[in-house]
Amino acid sequence: MSPPSRLLILLAIVIPLGLGTKLYEGPGAGWSHAYGGAICYEVFWILALKACLPRTSILFLSTGVFLVTSGLEFLQLSHHPWLEWIRAFEL
Repeated sequence: MSPPSRLLILLAIVIPLGLGTKLYEGPGAGWSHAYGGAICYEVFWILALKACLPRTSILFLSTGVFLVTSGLEFLQLSHHPWLEWIRAFEL
C-alpha cells in the first residue's frame, strides 16, 4: 500500500474518531469532550499536510501545526475591534 493511501485511510479514521469524542459518554467522558477532539484536530491537520507535502519532515509539519493552532487559540483571547467584526459574521 502506498504512503498516500495510508494517509487517506488514517484521515478517514481520524475524522469520525474526532467527531465521536463529542458523543462519548463512558468513563473519562469529560476528558474526551475537552481534549480528545483537540488531539484528533491536530492529528488531522498533520496528516492532511503530510498528504499534500509528502517530502516534508513530520517534525516540521507537527511543529507548524502546533504553532498555527496555538496562534488561533491565542487570538480567541484577544478582543480587537477587527476580530470582533469578523466574529460577528455567521457561517
